[in-house]
Amino acid sequence: MAQPIRPLRPNMDRWIKAIPKRLSGLVYVFQPLISYEPRPEEPDKELPEETRDPTDEQLAQCQAIFDDSETRRAHIEQKAQWTFTAIAFLMPALASILVFLIRDPALGSVDYPHSLVFLLVSGCFLILSFISALRAMKIRAREFLHIHSVIDKEDGTFLEYRKDFHAQGLLYCATMNTATNDHIAQFVKGAHILLVIAVICFASGVIITYFNMTAHMSSPIKTKVVETVSFSPDALSKLYNDIRKVAVADRAAIASTESQIKLLSDRVVALETEVSALRNRMPRASDTSPPSYKAE
Repeated sequence: MAQPIRPLRPNMDRWIKAIPKRLSGLVYVFQPLISYEPRPEEPDKELPEETRDPTDEQLAQCQAIFDDSETRRAHIEQKAQWTFTAIAFLMPALASILVFLIRDPALGSVDYPHSLVFLLVSGCFLILSFISALRAMKIRAREFLHIHSVIDKEDGTFLEYRKDFHAQGLLYCATMNTATNDHIAQFVKGAHILLVIAVICFASGVIITYFNMTAHMSSPIKTKVVETVSFSPDALSKLYNDIRKVAVADRAAIASTESQIKLLSDRVVALETEVSALRNRMPRASDTSPPSYKAE
């Protein structure tokens, strides 16, 4: 029974030999900007010659090879869609942090440019990853058995069915689709590598930004006056004018209130005088009583 894949043992010679292969992976950085042919080259020697009819089992095997290429195509396109989802999640977060750092007044610190460098590099790799995934999903070339595999092009009649012709058509389509799938897989792999680099740079920038913010976080300022404080003459004169205007307004209001109170008191005195005069004019009860006579 097959065993799980084991990790490689430390081998310096193997690592040294693998360095050129690892460096060749840098081509994925520039792959989104490279132009390619519209379709793969047609096979010359892989297809069998039309010598004898294949068996039903061989024809079924050719159909299975063609179906496997279609299944792999769907799997690769699904990976490209997942890459799009990851990019759509990282791009707003990266943009928000960049806007925060650019508008932060503490940006003049010597440590903040390091964060900006990491975040800007992350944005560049993220854009390259987006282009690579977009080109992977843009490839729609696909080979399949057309109507002319059944009908003659010249007279439009049905062709005589031959198993070898059917099997050869399936293998041709499977070979061309496999080459196209390999091309799409290169773009998807490049998008993943670029996305990983962008995530590493993004995480590094966020970590540096966090430590810089905690290091430069200032405590509340406490001011203690230990000497004579000097003010500007202009500020003092302006303050004096403002206080004078307020005082004049208060005095005017007080004078107006006092004049109104005085008028009211004069009216009250006048009313009391008139009331006393009216009381003096009214006859008393002793003056209106009839005279009394005494008997002698």
